Amino acid sequence: MSLKTKYFVDDKEVSKDYFQMINFLKDKCKVRHACKQKDGQDDCEFKQICVGINGVPVNNTLRTEVDIRSRGFEVVEDKYRKHPNIDIQRPKRSTKNSAGYDICTPIKIIIPAGGISEAIQTDIKAYMLEDEVLEIYPRSSLGFEKCLMLINTVGIIDSDYYSNTKNDGNIGFKLKNLTDEEVVIEAGEKIMQGIFKKYLKEDNDNTTEERNGGIGSTGK
Repeated sequence: MSLKTKYFVDDKEVSKDYFQMINFLKDKCKVRHACKQKDGQDDCEFKQICVGINGVPVNNTLRTEVDIRSRGFEVVEDKYRKHPNIDIQRPKRSTKNSAGYDICTPIKIIIPAGGISEAIQTDIKAYMLEDEVLEIYPRSSLGFEKCLMLINTVGIIDSDYYSNTKNDGNIGFKLKNLTDEEVVIEAGEKIMQGIFKKYLKEDNDNTTEERNGGIGSTGK
C-alpha cells in the first residue's frame, strides 16, 4: 500500500512547500479575522513573505487528503524534471490484456551506427507496494524493427526508488544501436514497457538498509 498526501488551499491543490508556508503564516499572524495588508496597513510583520506568495493567507482554508494507492505512474516533481517544457505521457497499456505499460521517449533520439545513446530521463516515476518491482523491457518493435536494445538489457525499478532524494525516482534509459546505420527515434515513440511484479524473499533475509539516493546508490 502506498500513501500520498495531497495539499489544498481553498480547495485548490498546491505544492507541499506552498501549503507549509501558508500554514506557517496562519499560525504566526496576529490578525485572525482581518488582514492588515488588505486594509492598506503597512505594519504587518509578514508583509514581505505574503507579497512573495501572491496574497495574505489569513482567511484561507487549509486541508490535506491522503490517497491510499497500490501502484502507478506519476510525473516527477518539477525541480527534478529534465524536460520541463514537454507534455509528458504517462505509461499506459495498449490493450486490455497487455501486461506491459508502454513508456515513450519524451525527446527525439539519434543513435549513431554501433553507438550508444545518451542517458535519457523519462520524467516519469513509479510507485508500488513494498514487495513489488517494476521491470523495464524493450518493446518487441525496438529490437525487431530498429535493432536496438536497452544497454542494461532489463531495468529494475525498486519500490524505494520512488521519490528518492537524488532524482525523485526519475526513470532513465540508454539504447545500444546494433546496426551499422544511424537510427532515429522520434519524440513520443513507444520504446519500452514496464511490468509490475511481486518478488519473494529468502527465509533468512534480514536486510534493514534503506535507500538514500538514485541509480547506483545501493552499492557496488
